[in-house]
Amino acid sequence: MKAKTIFLIVLCLVIAGGAAYIFRDFIFSSNSTPLYVGRTNNLDEHEIDDDVLKDVENTLVADEMILSSKVYVDNKIIKIILEVDTIEIELLEEFLNSTLVLFDEEILAFYDLEILVQNPNAEDLFPLIGYKGNNSEVISYSN
Repeated sequence: MKAKTIFLIVLCLVIAGGAAYIFRDFIFSSNSTPLYVGRTNNLDEHEIDDDVLKDVENTLVADEMILSSKVYVDNKIIKIILEVDTIEIELLEEFLNSTLVLFDEEILAFYDLEILVQNPNAEDLFPLIGYKGNNSEVISYSN
């Protein structure tokens, strides 16, 4: 009787261990694929020279609407932060749409573009935000 009980306990432990081994991927999902797999592939082949970014900054700040500009690359996103003296959304959108020519077609085909427009007098921190995906031809805005 004692040997039978020990056998049943060992059998239950073996079955429980086997089940835990089989279902470990469901419980501890360490083999999941990251959301942006391959997003940064070939990043070094499409690197943007710092002089190009500085030229874009200087061109932007040369406009009388722009008080300051900062342009930098974060992975596959070119980020542009502008401080402006106006909150006329339509005027800003028209200006920002015209700035796409500052980048080569190859750059726009690889990188996304994110534009944050700040105004010290506006109620919102960013009264205008623009985004252009690398597969898109135009900038989408939210305000």
